[in-house]
Amino acid sequence: AASEGVLLIEKFPPAMMPRFGPTLLAQALKPKLEEIGAWHPGRLVSISYADRYLKSPLTLGLAMGCFAALRKALAPENSALPCTIVTRELGQSDWRRSPYRIGDDWDNEKDRAGVAQGLADQSGLALEWQTGAAPHGRQIVLHYDNSPPCHIFLDQGFGYWQAERPVKFDFRQASAQQAAALLREAITVRGNGNSYLAFKIDS
Repeated sequence: AASEGVLLIEKFPPAMMPRFGPTLLAQALKPKLEEIGAWHPGRLVSISYADRYLKSPLTLGLAMGCFAALRKALAPENSALPCTIVTRELGQSDWRRSPYRIGDDWDNEKDRAGVAQGLADQSGLALEWQTGAAPHGRQIVLHYDNSPPCHIFLDQGFGYWQAERPVKFDFRQASAQQAAALLREAITVRGNGNSYLAFKIDS
């Protein structure tokens, strides 16, 4: 069996935000991981993700929804799955105006990290949040206890999926309330044009 593959995303079905992770898993991740022999239920021991552009509630919420779905499908039951996220620090250039929509970038580093932690706590993920020198490529790495790691490269990261209409988001709330609001958010997201995911098992 091939140890790598590419999946073109042309017509990803619109998904309500709470269903995004399971939809991405069913429509894209699971079929390709099975095809290349990298689908090992009960064997996932950690996830890592690198993405320097993980700056908005929308992209962070979609990413954490994806990792929660992977944990549920692949990790041992009733265990908190270690999840390392490496991203770039928010820059002053991102703060030209006060954010007010779900797709806007945070202007507060502490809030972003706090929301990530809140989402992780609700998703069975033991989060390690790192800011600094994140690589340019966006990739998920699935670490298994019985086989080599599998890399999933996302052409445009989670920014490929966009809210189908503008949605307000209250950045002034405490991070715990922001996380709760994201978990309640039922906006539909859809893919923006064509994109791809690439899969590769370490040799």
